[in-house]
Amino acid sequence: EEHGIPGWSTSTYGHVVQLDASEKHSGSASLKVESAEAPRGSMVSQEIDPDLVRRAPLILSGYIKTKEIDGTATFFVIVEGSSGQIFQDDMRDRPAVGTSDWQKAEIRIPRFREATQVKIGALVIGGGSAWFDSIKVAPASQDAPISPTAKQYLDEALDVLARHSIKRESVDWRALRSQAYALAGAAQEVEETYPAIRYAVQALKDGHSSFVGRNSASRSRSTAELSHLRVEVSREGAVGYIYLPAFQNRGDETVATEFIDATHRALGDLNSQGVCGWVLDLRENTGGNMWPMIAAVGPILSEGN
Repeated sequence: EEHGIPGWSTSTYGHVVQLDASEKHSGSASLKVESAEAPRGSMVSQEIDPDLVRRAPLILSGYIKTKEIDGTATFFVIVEGSSGQIFQDDMRDRPAVGTSDWQKAEIRIPRFREATQVKIGALVIGGGSAWFDSIKVAPASQDAPISPTAKQYLDEALDVLARHSIKRESVDWRALRSQAYALAGAAQEVEETYPAIRYAVQALKDGHSSFVGRNSASRSRSTAELSHLRVEVSREGAVGYIYLPAFQNRGDETVATEFIDATHRALGDLNSQGVCGWVLDLRENTGGNMWPMIAAVGPILSEGN
């Protein structure tokens, strides 16, 4: 509310969040998230009554407009239960990027009888500006059955998990499949099953498994991560400081090379100034593909393991 948005809470890292009456899809104003200095990621969120999710599946829908977004702009949903998070969808496989006019976005939320907290909101990663408007939560309707192609793809993905997951012996597969089918709803295309598959992977809770669809936004996210890299000399001028962001990209060697080369250039520039030591800041590094990160800071590591 300190940003003039009653009912919504904000968590900003390098962005300005405000209402914008000059740019809207409907109503009197939209929510604008605009990058300022060193943009990383910012979210605007609110909690909804968990009883809604306990009673029936829902759909979160809204519209997103972007200008020069070099990362991603998305809606997100997080559902918590008594034992922790049981569902999350941040549209990572279908984000708004670059510059685009108003486009509709949806997140299907399955029914969870054990839901204790439900958070919805908007998320912007990287630089640029994004507007969000006409956000609503409504009961999900299934006007048509899932298509044979989409069902086959979903079944094959669930079969792979059931055969190979390290948690396969402790999973209630009947319940998990039921939730996945509910989340897929009336999916007609393969891509429309991605949230259901991603949910199933998350439900395993093994800490490492992930699903990457063929339209993954990993390159966009990694490009945004490059812009987050910052290297500063300490106040004394003798100690080098490097903030190393998480690197999630696994399939694009060009992005990995850019990430590594940019870090090496920054390290080289400071080293030429007679730096006597380094502070490597990993406090906000959530992991991902460790090899480019290790290669990036290789010049300040010794040989060996």
